[in-house]
Amino acid sequence: ELGAAIQNDELVLHYQPKSDIRSGAVTAVEALVRWMHPARGLLYPDAFLLAAEQTELVEPLTRWVLRRALTTLPSLDPTDQLVVAVNISARNLVRLEFVDDVMDILTETGTDPSRLILEITETALVADPERAAATLHRLNSHGVRVSIDDFGAGQTSLGYLASLPVAELK
Repeated sequence: ELGAAIQNDELVLHYQPKSDIRSGAVTAVEALVRWMHPARGLLYPDAFLLAAEQTELVEPLTRWVLRRALTTLPSLDPTDQLVVAVNISARNLVRLEFVDDVMDILTETGTDPSRLILEITETALVADPERAAATLHRLNSHGVRVSIDDFGAGQTSLGYLASLPVAELK
């Protein structure tokens, strides 16, 4: 069903604002995927993300979220200042074609790479540390920022994190 939902555009994004604590200004939004299931109604990620991450569906799902978030960004902020954050999985991070997919979608949508933050969990970094580091460095070389989500939940050493091009810890 999830594969068909991606193809049939049954997914929706909700945007959670991220504010600068000093100024109170909204500087970014985090794109949160939901599934408008035809029979079960609105489904939150806990109802389908685990299944996606354990199959090849995580790749088209991630591309869908990236494309939709970047396509919607101009209507969220016509001043071209707002940044959008998109969560990615460990499976995305170690895929050889992932950086190319991200760059293709940025080009297709005409979005400046500096307006995209990819959020990964700390535990995703340890699945394949060498490949994860290489992917993060390639993304950074193109101007895409990386955020470590759920920091402190894993066992990642600060020495390892210091060697990565990480823009923020959450």
